[in-house]
Amino acid sequence: MSEKASDSEERLNSHPILKERFELLPDIIEDTGGDYDKADKAEPKFTEELRKTGNELMNSWALRQENIRAEAVKNRADTICHGKYYASDISISIRNRTDYMIYRKK
Repeated sequence: MSEKASDSEERLNSHPILKERFELLPDIIEDTGGDYDKADKAEPKFTEELRKTGNELMNSWALRQENIRAEAVKNRADTICHGKYYASDISISIRNRTDYMIYRKK
């Protein structure tokens, strides 16, 4: 197996949702169950599977991005991540409705 194929397989194995979906598509192409003898039957199934794949991949991507951003916030030196502070010890910076930072006053 070539290095590129090996790398592709390794990357695919690291994304089980994508791998599972890609394993379903050949079943439709090969008509292993005998359910898709005409294009009118196969096309909606392909469309449905690709839509599900896109939806699951976007959810997976969003979760990964959320985790990356949460780690970045935790790693900021001036961000309070734990400990006990009183309201007089902190300052809150609000950028918009969902983006805010809590800082310890110096």
